[in-house]
Amino acid sequence: VLFREEQATDQLIEYIKEAKEYVQNELKWDLPVGTSELGSKIDPKVLEVSDIFGSNTHPFFTGGNVQLATKWVYDFVKYQIEPLKDKMDEDKFPQIVISEIGWPYQGGRYKTAVAGKRHMQYFLNSWVCEAKQRDYPWFYFEAFDEPWKQVYHKENAKWETEWGLFTADRKLKEGITFPQC
Repeated sequence: VLFREEQATDQLIEYIKEAKEYVQNELKWDLPVGTSELGSKIDPKVLEVSDIFGSNTHPFFTGGNVQLATKWVYDFVKYQIEPLKDKMDEDKFPQIVISEIGWPYQGGRYKTAVAGKRHMQYFLNSWVCEAKQRDYPWFYFEAFDEPWKQVYHKENAKWETEWGLFTADRKLKEGITFPQC
């Protein structure tokens, strides 16, 4: 909501506080509450009220080469997210989750980043095998293509519908295999 400017930071903070209060006082659940946002939009004020925070971190949009993508993600975590601990009490720092991570199967180029089958497979292999050795939890983006996102297509940029490991009709995409690390 911060990236799309659908809510201001202060309003998002109020929603998180309201949800936490409801979960704790009404439901009596011990459940972490927070939000997910584009990695570059992480706000320390939002972190302070969150128990958990998801960073949507897509190396494709750096415009860089897929061979550097996994390293870029972990450098982003190390140099952009981890230093935020210094701005608040470490015991109040939320659990960080890489909530969206992936590479598009086809659809064009963004600078030197290529949305292509070989590139998706390379990133999938690199990411999954490296992530098995790291401390950050993550969710691959995404399981299935979303054809409705065609509204975001532009000339030479038709990747918004192509992030799934599976097609919209639930078939594993041609040329994609699950990594054997």
